Amino acid sequence: MIPNSIYESLPVIYILCGLAVLFNLDHALGTMSGLILVTLSMMVSVMRYNNRRAT
Repeated sequence: MIPNSIYESLPVIYILCGLAVLFNLDHALGTMSGLILVTLSMMVSVMRYNNRRAT
């Protein structure tokens, strides 16, 4: 099981990694990967937020 502190920070870590990939790789595949990583991380954050508000 992942400790709660690590679990809570994963979307932020993924966003930072996605931004690092986006700005450091000039290849189209790197750009797409960075955008996908940032987008999905934001979606996970929103889903977590909505789930916590519902309960």
